[in-house]
Amino acid sequence: MMRSTHPYIYLILSLTMMAACTGPVIIEGEEDTNGTGNGNNPPTRDSVAILHEGSYESPYSIGEAQTLRRGKHVWIEGYIVGCVKGSMENGCNYTTEANTSSNILLADTFPTGKEYDYLYCLPIELPNNSIERDELNLYDNPDNYHRKLCILGDLTLYFSVVGLKNIEGYTLTGNDNNDEEIEEPENPEEPDKPNEPDDPNSTRGDTLSIAEGIKLQGSGEQVYIKGYIIGYTTTNKKIYYDLENIMVTAQTNVILADSIEERNNARVIAVELSKGSYIQKAINLHDNPQNLHRQLTVKGTMKEYRSLNGCINIPNGLLQIDGSTDEDYYFRLE
Repeated sequence: MMRSTHPYIYLILSLTMMAACTGPVIIEGEEDTNGTGNGNNPPTRDSVAILHEGSYESPYSIGEAQTLRRGKHVWIEGYIVGCVKGSMENGCNYTTEANTSSNILLADTFPTGKEYDYLYCLPIELPNNSIERDELNLYDNPDNYHRKLCILGDLTLYFSVVGLKNIEGYTLTGNDNNDEEIEEPENPEEPDKPNEPDDPNSTRGDTLSIAEGIKLQGSGEQVYIKGYIIGYTTTNKKIYYDLENIMVTAQTNVILADSIEERNNARVIAVELSKGSYIQKAINLHDNPQNLHRQLTVKGTMKEYRSLNGCINIPNGLLQIDGSTDEDYYFRLE
C-alpha cells in the first residue's frame, strides 16, 4: 500500500530559505550503506526554494530533492545524465558508455559541452534483477541518455550523497531537445488534434482482440486493439484488479484483457499512458475509477511494457465515448 505523498514534514532549513514547503517525513541519522563518507553529513550543494509538492503531478526537481535530503514516497523528476561506479566525487560517468547497470544519475539540466558537477547529480539505485534496472540502466539502454524521468521512491543516503532508493513507480518520457523522442503536449488540457490518418475508419474495422495483439508482440507494428480495462500494474509486474487503496502508479498504465475475469498475466496487454497525454487524462484509473471494466479501443505499438505484453507509443489524439459521433483516430472508450 502506498502512503500519501502529502504527509506532514519535519525539516530544518537554512535561515536564508524563503519558501515554505510541504512534503515527506524526514528521516534522521540513517546510515549510508553504499558510500564511504559520513552518513550524517553528506556533501551538499546550495539549498534551493521548495516550489513543488513531491507528488506525481508536482514532482520535486533534483535541487529540491537534495535540499530536502530525506523523504518517504516522493516523486522527483530530472534528466538521465550518466551513472556512478566507485564514488560520486571520482566515479561519475556522464556519457552513454556506461560502466555499470546498478544505478543512474539524474540532473535538472544537461548543458552541452560543460562538465557536470557531481554535487548537482542525484544517484538512483537500480536493484539487481529488477524491472527498474532492466528498463532504465544506461549500460543496456543507451537511448535513455538525456531522457526525462519522473520516479517515485525514498530519498536517503546513497553513495554518501542524497539519492533515491526503493523505487515504486516511474514514467520515462522523451528528451525535449530531440524531435525523434516522445514529446509531451504544450497544453495537456486541450492537446492539438493529430493529422487525419489515411483511413479514419480503421479504428472501427481492423481492430484486434487482446489475444491477437499478443501474437504481434515485438513486431513493432502499430495496430488497434480492443479489450476490457481490468486493472493496472506497478514496476514489480504485479497487477492490481481492484481500486482499493489505489496507487499513483495507476496514472501510468491500464491493463486490457478479452474478459473482465482474466487473471493470467500472459493473456493481458499493459497499455502505456504517457505523462501529460490526452489518453492518460481520460483513461487512467487513479483519476477515473469509473473506467474499470469498460472497453477501450486504442492504437499503439505492440512491444513489451513493464515485463508484460505491451501497447506503447499511443498517438496523442481525441477521445470518443460510447459511440458518439466525434471523430476519433487513436482511442475510444465504451
